[in-house]
Amino acid sequence: MQILLLAGWIMATFGWLRPIVAAINYLSAKPYSKRTLQWIHGVLFVCAGVVGLVGAAVFAIRLLSIETLAPSILETGYLICGVGLVGWWIADVVEWQRACRRSVDEECHLQRLSWKTALQHHPGASRLLGLPGNEVLMLEVAQRIIRCEGLPEVSSGLSIAHFSDVHFREGMPLEYFRAVFEELGRLRPDLYIFTGDLHDDPDCLRWVPELFGSLHAPLGCYFVLGNHDWQADHVNARIALEDAGWIDLAGRVLPLRDPSGEIVIAGTEFPWMGDLPPFASMPDNRFRILASHTPDLWRWAVDQHVHLMLAGHTHGGQCRLPILGPVFAPSVDGVRYAGGLYKKNSMYLHVSRGISGKDRLRFGCLPEITRFVLKCSPRTELTRPKAAEASHENGS
Repeated sequence: MQILLLAGWIMATFGWLRPIVAAINYLSAKPYSKRTLQWIHGVLFVCAGVVGLVGAAVFAIRLLSIETLAPSILETGYLICGVGLVGWWIADVVEWQRACRRSVDEECHLQRLSWKTALQHHPGASRLLGLPGNEVLMLEVAQRIIRCEGLPEVSSGLSIAHFSDVHFREGMPLEYFRAVFEELGRLRPDLYIFTGDLHDDPDCLRWVPELFGSLHAPLGCYFVLGNHDWQADHVNARIALEDAGWIDLAGRVLPLRDPSGEIVIAGTEFPWMGDLPPFASMPDNRFRILASHTPDLWRWAVDQHVHLMLAGHTHGGQCRLPILGPVFAPSVDGVRYAGGLYKKNSMYLHVSRGISGKDRLRFGCLPEITRFVLKCSPRTELTRPKAAEASHENGS
């Protein structure tokens, strides 16, 4: 009986932690200063400790009380509400597993690389890099083919290399980033898109000319910055990338110099910096690509008829539990869009797990770079000739 009672209280306490985790994820997605976020996290972690202490106290009182004593309102409420909140955890796990199983791309090839043995004892490297199971010095190179509605037929085969969250800082070997950027160079896409969080340490901006300056693409290299750049030194980060030949997309909508002339690319650093891009300034029939640091803007992007949205920020949750998946992700949607490729109406949303992070720990969540090849969807191939026929008839 006592074992069942203990299991019930543990489950209830675990359930009570769920709204605290949700609050951490939600508030971490807001444009608060670093100090404010640290204060918020501290308060919420204290709340988590209080929940644990209350659970232990209620359980101890029950064990010490007379067996015939009826449960108090406090005990009953704590147990019922806590067990009910476990359902929230279960719903998250089910949704995460469903997203992992759901394949929305036509073809995907994955390659895993590791420099852990070579670099974990590199001078200046953090000791955390050598922890068993830590994947921070590894990399997954993904090659994906997706079929996009609205893509001009002449642009079928357009390739995009997407990467995010490099977080340049001391404690991560420069040689690791050199190896990653060498892999990025091997992708040879039509354009590169970087979706923010360039650095945590302004002194490491000196790495930008060598690394970002090594990448070139026929249709250009584009970037937006992220919240860590906002907190560190976004002015010099922007200058460093532009000096390396990269094009700033923040708050802008630009025509892509592809053969069709019907593709536009836009970017946003909202809510930390700048405004949302003015898609209204472009014709509705353009194929729209959006680079955003946070995936939280996906609802707005769907309303703006974006066809492909690329984001980062969440690091895939950074540490994923077996079966359960990620627990923490700085998003108003929690871990639902922590990392992967999603289909929202006719829009593809890719949320990169990023390359590095402020915390030099990754478990079950490999750093990644991704090369997309865009193909016309069957629907696009069918509708475009009809549109051409109609315009021909109107002109005759």
